[in-house]
Amino acid sequence: MRCIATTIIIALAFPNNNVPHNYHISAFSAIPAQPPPPSSTSPKKDSTIWKDASFLAKLSDPPPPSILHQIQKNPYKGGFEPANPNITPYHPRITYGSLPSDLIGTLAINCAGRIRIGARQYNHWFDGHGYVSVLGLDGKTNTATFTARYVPTKDYLAQEELMKSLKEEENGDAVKNPPLASNRAWTLGGKNGHWYENIFKLPANPSNTATLWLPPSSSSDPAAATDNPPRLFALCEGGPPFELHPTTLEPITSSNDKPTFPTNTLFGILPTSFFSAHFSLDHQTGEVYNHGYCVRPTPLLSPAINLMKYTSDGTLVQQCTTDLPYHTFIHDAAISNNCFAYFVSPYYVPDEAEMSYMLGFSAMGDNFKWSDDKGAYIHVHSRQDLKCKWKIKLPNVVSLYHLVDAYDEEIITEEGGSGGDTTTLSLKIRVVEHFVKDGETTGSTRLKLESQFANHYNLQDERVMAKLREYSFLLYEDGTSIMEHVQDVAPNEAALCEYPCTNLSYKPNTRRRFCWTNATSKQCTDWIDGVQKVDMECSVQSTKVKTFGEGTYAGPPVFVPCKEGGGEERSSSQSKEEEDNGYILSIVYKSETHTSDVVIMDAETLKTLCILELKDHVPYQFHGDFISGYVPEYN
Repeated sequence: MRCIATTIIIALAFPNNNVPHNYHISAFSAIPAQPPPPSSTSPKKDSTIWKDASFLAKLSDPPPPSILHQIQKNPYKGGFEPANPNITPYHPRITYGSLPSDLIGTLAINCAGRIRIGARQYNHWFDGHGYVSVLGLDGKTNTATFTARYVPTKDYLAQEELMKSLKEEENGDAVKNPPLASNRAWTLGGKNGHWYENIFKLPANPSNTATLWLPPSSSSDPAAATDNPPRLFALCEGGPPFELHPTTLEPITSSNDKPTFPTNTLFGILPTSFFSAHFSLDHQTGEVYNHGYCVRPTPLLSPAINLMKYTSDGTLVQQCTTDLPYHTFIHDAAISNNCFAYFVSPYYVPDEAEMSYMLGFSAMGDNFKWSDDKGAYIHVHSRQDLKCKWKIKLPNVVSLYHLVDAYDEEIITEEGGSGGDTTTLSLKIRVVEHFVKDGETTGSTRLKLESQFANHYNLQDERVMAKLREYSFLLYEDGTSIMEHVQDVAPNEAALCEYPCTNLSYKPNTRRRFCWTNATSKQCTDWIDGVQKVDMECSVQSTKVKTFGEGTYAGPPVFVPCKEGGGEERSSSQSKEEEDNGYILSIVYKSETHTSDVVIMDAETLKTLCILELKDHVPYQFHGDFISGYVPEYN
């Protein structure tokens, strides 16, 4: 069984896994040390680490003075600093508790590993180089393994080669503020971002947003032998999946030495679009669903989205293209029993702007605008044929990145005569919608959020966060619909949040009661600092936001269900068949020591069960995927 940290979609190919397992474990003890209080990772208080010259000298890319000053003022910003590129596998030290005996598997999680090179910053958080961390957990032996590296994309390797040549030339100024080897969605490439350095270049794929596990190429057993492990992919919003060997994190390449992507199909079908970084998994059939924006850089073709369905092993078997009302990216989607649904928000690129970025005069992201007049929509497709059956214009515009879940029920109405019965679908979609403060608008809130993502270091404003909301519809066979309600979810208990996860494997055809969010402990906070369990139905079993000590900031929660017969370490009175019978994993950044911990919690109560201490920090993450039963082996 596997657990997915986010809702939504993707697809892929079938290469041979022939990368040797040639890494060695370093001696970083896994023997439990004296435990801290279970409610805190207890960082050292009043640390002056960012004023320590010896500490700064050890960093792979020490911050320039202007950024260092911002980190010293707001230490949480250290969590955006470049990751260590030279990590070899090791055993993290257990500093509290022990691993649950039935927790056996591997978490792979992705992030923007660096959003600056020297003093040269990318113009958006989403432009940073992908950095995948792999944490193997073996509860039977109470040991863990950890490794991480930058995703070795063509763009990343080109930038590294460029930096190497600049250093060999002893070009100090260029090393401090280097040219960029490739352009990005929000950042022009080259030395100065001139048009002739970017003309006709699509943005490079940073592979920085999510991860996906698929079964071994020749076996459906996720615990296959080490010479044929499950397949691991790094995903991004606007590019093909990038396959990594799960042990070495080296790229898996095809016969022509290019990274694999979904070209192996049952019917010779090729996907006709980008691939979303989010994927939806049907836990009953193992089918994987994906969506992607269709690149059409001409006003003669309508903006469109492509929906795709894959078998459990990643073979593309069906796709369907549907027009969009304007050029925009659909970040997330969700599947229910019968439907595939996503929101369309009026954060869009005007038709006339597409040629501007194709000719290199502007980055694609620079052209995004907000317009209430464009309207916001929900598109609902049939899972059977992927065709769009309902295009619902919402009464008010909405801004969001992530969905929690979708659920539908069939309502059968008996008709008299020969008309037969009619079926109406009751569809409910829960989301994390950007929170609009008094005196602001949805559009100004979205533009403010994007400006914050454009420069995390110099941010002075209060962070834009999101809140849980539910949209409910009646969908009729003739393509018409009625909106039943829009309402807050657990309004008195749910904190502002992001990155929701649910127990997707629990009774797949039923509506989820619980979600776990990356939550804020108070409405005004520097950065997301906690985890919360939210009872979305009754509110009675919601928890308070769990935080991890002064100066700490939690990463997105990942739900891992208990194995059958497991969960003995959990102090729960509930049945082990309950939806919240499992564990929550979160990577917590400790700003005072510039390191990270992995905290393992009881999903029901958020009681801390185990804390693993990492040697380095893991930059703030986006999304991860957990596979049960497989633990990487190192020599």
